[in-house]
Formats: sequence, structure tokens, C-alpha cells
Amino acid sequence: SLCAMQRLAVSRLLTGPSSRRTWSVTTSAKRCASAGSKTDHLVPTRLDPDYMKNFADNAAPVVDGVSTRGFNIRGITVLGSVALLPRGLLHWKVSKQEDITAESLALFHMVNPKLEILVVGTGSALKRLPPDVTQFILRKGLGLEVQDTMNACATFNYLLSEARQVGAALLPPERL
Repeated sequence: SLCAMQRLAVSRLLTGPSSRRTWSVTTSAKRCASAGSKTDHLVPTRLDPDYMKNFADNAAPVVDGVSTRGFNIRGITVLGSVALLPRGLLHWKVSKQEDITAESLALFHMVNPKLEILVVGTGSALKRLPPDVTQFILRKGLGLEVQDTMNACATFNYLLSEARQVGAALLPPERL
């Protein structure tokens, strides 16, 4: 389970777009990870202030583009895997589909307001999640949609446009 500092980090991330709050999230999560937490793949990284200005209007993190190296989110390039929430994003330290575990997805059931659905992008091709991971998400009361990353991005953007409480866990595709 996530330690108390990580729960606080998640709640602070979702309270607003200021770079000060983002820095608090980063330092709290890093302290938790360095204290021996098993969930260091959920550690948010410090976001650049220019990026935060792009989110100053509190708009959703719409995926504008996908490459084999990462994502373009609201005009900002984010390298690597990403965890998207209705009001922000975190770098997600999962590099391949086999690394997706219940622990790596724990963040998505802790956010407030509660998410309705989690969209998982598994790379270039649709790959099933292990049954224990699927059961974990369903037990937490989240809907689950697993797709290849290109379709997962489109689904995430569509659900955001419908004002749904949606999260996404996206791996960059190995090939386009």
C-alpha cells in the first residue's frame, strides 16, 4: 500500500496547478520513496514552471500526440510512460507491459474526486493485464479499459471531453 506521504502527495497534486504545490508533491513523494516505500514507480517528478503555466487555466491534460519516446500533452513533450488524471499528470516509472502491477496502478483509486474509469495503454499492441491486476482495479470500483496506446489516448481524450472522471496509464508504443 502507499505510505501516508504518497497519499498526501497525491492530494496536493490535485488541489491546484501552482508550481509551489507541484514541488511539495515531488519532495513528499521522494521522501516516501527514499524511506523504503515499495511504490517508487508512482513518484511524481518535478514539473517545469513553464509546463505548469500551460495548466494555469486548470484545463484537462489532453493527449495531442504520441511517439515511441513519449507523449505530447497540451503542447508539452513528456518522455516515457505517463499517468494522467483529470487535472494533471505524473511520470509513471513503468517501462513495459509486464511491469504493470496492482501496486503501479494504486494511485488511480486514491484520487479525489474518485475516478469512474481507468484507461490503460499497453504499447503498440493490445496486451491483456494479469487477472490479479484486473481484479484489483475492479474491486476498487473503477471501470477498466485496456487498449493499445493509440486507441487508449483517443478514448481518454473522448472521455475527458465528456467531462468524465477518467485516468489513464499510458506506455509509449514500441513502433508507430
